[in-house]
Amino acid sequence: MFIHLLESWANEPPFPCIVFIEDPWVLNTALRILPPEKIVGIPPRGLLKECLLRTLAGLRRLASLAISSLHLWWLDYKLSREFGSPLSKAPDTIHAIVTTWLEPRSFEGTSSRLTDPYLGHLSDCIESSGYNHLVFALPFTDGKLLKNLYSSKRGVPWIHLLSLRDLATCFVSAISFRFHKPIPRFESKDVSSLLLSQWFLEWATIFYGTMVRKALVKLTSRATFTNSILFYPFENQPWEKMAIQGLRESRFSGKIAACHTITCPRFFLNYALGPQEAREMPLPDVILANGAFFQKALIQAGFTCPVENGGSLRFSTSPAPFSPAAPEVRAQRTLVLLSSSLEYSLDLLAYLTRSATTGHEYLLKAHPDCPETLILAHRPELPSSFTFISGTIHEWIPRVGSAIHIGTTAALECLMGGVNTMKYIPERIDLDPLVDLPIFQEQLFDGTEPNFNRRNAIVPPAMNILSEPIKTSIWEQLLRSTNP
Repeated sequence: MFIHLLESWANEPPFPCIVFIEDPWVLNTALRILPPEKIVGIPPRGLLKECLLRTLAGLRRLASLAISSLHLWWLDYKLSREFGSPLSKAPDTIHAIVTTWLEPRSFEGTSSRLTDPYLGHLSDCIESSGYNHLVFALPFTDGKLLKNLYSSKRGVPWIHLLSLRDLATCFVSAISFRFHKPIPRFESKDVSSLLLSQWFLEWATIFYGTMVRKALVKLTSRATFTNSILFYPFENQPWEKMAIQGLRESRFSGKIAACHTITCPRFFLNYALGPQEAREMPLPDVILANGAFFQKALIQAGFTCPVENGGSLRFSTSPAPFSPAAPEVRAQRTLVLLSSSLEYSLDLLAYLTRSATTGHEYLLKAHPDCPETLILAHRPELPSSFTFISGTIHEWIPRVGSAIHIGTTAALECLMGGVNTMKYIPERIDLDPLVDLPIFQEQLFDGTEPNFNRRNAIVPPAMNILSEPIKTSIWEQLLRSTNP
């Protein structure tokens, strides 16, 4: 789209302008497409250096994931000798596989209690219907999480299903991936540089996806799991498509059910399919939408598989409340919800640093995909009133009087908890997942200051959209379809 925009501006400029391009691969493509007189001051050596640095960044991500996976494999080997294989403790018949992510908040209270922050009440729904299930933990690299999972005796980690040879095969697949030749043109334009740049940047993504695919295929090839129904958190990410394709080509004869648990953000292309994409990409047998509002949205987005209203697994019931802080303490505390994007998180911190109120406390909650260590590596010095916190969102909601975010689903939980929630809008695309919902959020821009005393709440129609009751009959019907 950016190349298309550049070309239109070069042919018919709407106004005099200078365009700065940060991505060297986009610039390289622009050099091929735009007339030479439209490009000035481009040093070839500088462009080559930037392309090389981006490529090395992708290789570094791949190497980091590979090394972490090897370390986790060795730890799993030792834990399985101590506790026994998680699969040996599974019932003779497994009716459902619950695929989900593990995080520190998955083990609240004690390490023996496993909770699911993404699929919420799904495990309870399966158990109350009289069916057996097993939790399959998607790839993570935290050794403490692995130990907690073994202690819980409730699930099997992805790494337990892979051998060293499997890891090597997945690694080679990531770096030896090749595009079909010749690379198709987009509207007669040569976009091969853009595709190659994404390949270099996404080596780790391909490695991740091949590990998930191989682990799930090996798990479901066992007689105990062949006819199970497989549930997973739906975001239409690359690993999901790779896993679905692998399961379709394997001995697995059960159903694949995608559990949509959040919103359908406007600018997230994974929630908007093109006609050709919908015909060619692997899709689950059914998508269980997060309520009637999102069921309609997913159908309109082009998903051609059945889309059912399963209700809200994640938000339909509020968790047990934590002890609230005193009102005067809450009034002086703001929960800062950082983004999964490093750039957006740094934008928010820069704004808060400029507008910080004396005597006010800012509690920084980092996103799992953009941890505290990464943020501090780029912003090592923060005001003394800024403090990074751990724990769950629900733990901190009763302790703060307000929250500020830059686009994250965690803002939903703050709004539903009655917290005065504000959104900072930087000079970037607004990626807020709440942007199309009938929810009021005070908007903050550079030059404006937060109003910590305002009280906003979700109006009932919006609350119904976000926390529609679980449709138990839909889930039970789906379970019966594979387990009569």
